[in-house]
Amino acid sequence: MQLTKDDWAIVEAALSRPYGRIQLKVDRTRPEHAEWDKVILPVDEEFWSTHYPPNGHNCRCSAIQLSREQAIEMGYNPATPAPVIIYREYTNPRTGEKSMIPKGIDPGFAYTPGTERGKQLQEQLAAKTKEFRDGR
Repeated sequence: MQLTKDDWAIVEAALSRPYGRIQLKVDRTRPEHAEWDKVILPVDEEFWSTHYPPNGHNCRCSAIQLSREQAIEMGYNPATPAPVIIYREYTNPRTGEKSMIPKGIDPGFAYTPGTERGKQLQEQLAAKTKEFRDGR
């Protein structure tokens, strides 16, 4: 089952497949992305919050969900730590704003939108409630 960032809520809810694995397209892979090939981690691992594919424009990486048995068959070892996330400074060329983004991740791709959905809904509800109370 191939997923996109928008499917993250489904990923977290799928308790029968609690592991994720990054898969690469073998041709034209970015060096940083090649380091993540076949990484298998629990879906609640912090690594996924910034590295769930796609990780940039024209990124062709994908992720699949695995059961514990499948993860072990594919070489998962619970003692193996997640890859270290190295951050780099990025300066927005339009605004000059500086931020830290993970190495190998394009600006604007270092998050998993599905994890923010509940927060966005709460913010929208609060804004609409305020508008209603203010009589707008």
